[in-house]
Amino acid sequence: MLAALFHRHDLLRIELPLREPAVQGRAADADVHFVGRRIVTPVLPLHRMDARLRIVRGVLTLDPLDFRMAGGDIVGKVTLDATQSVIAGTANLQIDEMRLERLVPKVQNNKASVGMMKGRVQLKGTGNSVAAMLGTANGSVTVVMDGGEISGLVLRLMNLDVQHTLITLLRGDQHVPVRCMVGRFEAVHGHLRPQAFIMDTEKAKVALTGDIDLGAERFNLKLVAQPKDVSLVSLRGPIVIDGPFDSPSVRPDLKRAIARGAAAIALGIVATPVAALVPLFEVGTAKDANCEAIVTQAKALIDQEPGAQPPASDAMEAAGGSRKGGG
Repeated sequence: MLAALFHRHDLLRIELPLREPAVQGRAADADVHFVGRRIVTPVLPLHRMDARLRIVRGVLTLDPLDFRMAGGDIVGKVTLDATQSVIAGTANLQIDEMRLERLVPKVQNNKASVGMMKGRVQLKGTGNSVAAMLGTANGSVTVVMDGGEISGLVLRLMNLDVQHTLITLLRGDQHVPVRCMVGRFEAVHGHLRPQAFIMDTEKAKVALTGDIDLGAERFNLKLVAQPKDVSLVSLRGPIVIDGPFDSPSVRPDLKRAIARGAAAIALGIVATPVAALVPLFEVGTAKDANCEAIVTQAKALIDQEPGAQPPASDAMEAAGGSRKGGG
């Protein structure tokens, strides 16, 4: 999802034409209501746009801003204040029913994860281009997916689970139901970091760590899977997502995998062949998250309900119960 949003990073560098003297004075005051059925962009087509653009003494406001993208609705307000030497921008956008698989329509295996997302983006930044504003951004991004599916093969590869990966390849890839996915990201001076993130499936829980450097336009993330079932041969990931927005790299963390493999070889030499499997053995002790509770909490935050609080990472970890728990 994040890679799709930042893929066309050249668009972020477009200078905003609000520093002209005419814009900062009354000569460029404007009030325009725009309606469009379909708008073709280099990223994704936009549908059913309805927006009101007003410029008053150098302050541009898009309110309301309402359009469809990737099957979902995006509604909110954007303000650009050009009355100072550097433009100050704010955005408050709500996302409803966006299809995760349609965010990357050209990716060959876009069915690796499917589901309907809801979210809110609240960011403030300064700069005379979108890229500059993102590089100084402060605020938050909250996303939630209640249900959906993920490729069983992709899920196993996240944990470098050799045994179940081979079984999946032999039987054919099948989708694993996603019980829930909740993410809360905080932006501080252009660095977007997951404060709380979990994707819970029938087979594993997946956490996300690291950050997204909006200023340098680089990913630095790790996906860490916590399996719920036993595996005799697992190198235990994690999966690293790093590199620039336009060409990120997705690869296993080989340092941990090599160390685990070396330990297995050493035990096989000094002990018995069976002992070699001990470092590769995965018990699979992860429990189901309390999806009903954390999804409700995240949706209340997205809907800006009075008193709503962001879900905490420790609450997600402590939410485990029996596999028959809510969600």
